[in-house]
Amino acid sequence: MENIDLIIYLCLVLPIIPVIFAIKERKSKLLLIFLLIGITISLVAAQFNNTLINILNYNVLEYSKTLAPLLEELLKLIPLLLFIVGFKKKDDDIILLAFSIGIGFAIYENILILVTNMDNVSILWALTRGIGAAFMHSICTATITIGFRYVEINKKYFSMGILGLYSIAVLFHGTFNTLIDSNYMIISLIMPLLLYILGNRLYNKK
Repeated sequence: MENIDLIIYLCLVLPIIPVIFAIKERKSKLLLIFLLIGITISLVAAQFNNTLINILNYNVLEYSKTLAPLLEELLKLIPLLLFIVGFKKKDDDIILLAFSIGIGFAIYENILILVTNMDNVSILWALTRGIGAAFMHSICTATITIGFRYVEINKKYFSMGILGLYSIAVLFHGTFNTLIDSNYMIISLIMPLLLYILGNRLYNKK
């Protein structure tokens, strides 16, 4: 189907926009806005990915394990850093917004993969993408956000710290993409879920 990526994007985004205007509570409004940002970044990433695959003549599966994590984590990182620097939000708020970007990214990505690979999906695939991919994208984005506060304190190591945090996110993302296209797909479901549970417990204890 022509323009399927844009069709999916409009179907997801248009119903959410009126809700954003209707909500009065600021934090809830921001969460929805950043959910839309995540969906939009996912659309942009898909366009970049398709272009690079064609230019570099890459196999789609190999690309998803190597170059895709580099591009996608960079695109997710940019709006968060701009928001942190511009508004100096406190840690609790920005961590939730980081998770919202990751969830939005995963929602669009999962639907796009679903409609373009209908013959190769299953219940296990749906569980893995619906839970594993959502938590993976959110954990990667939140990790960079949490770490940003630490490297921001020590300006001397700021650039090195951001690069290190970005590298961790890319490594985790690439590992997930490798596992989900292997015989060990179940691990790509369990690994992000366990990390989310652990991180959530630590967050609530704080």
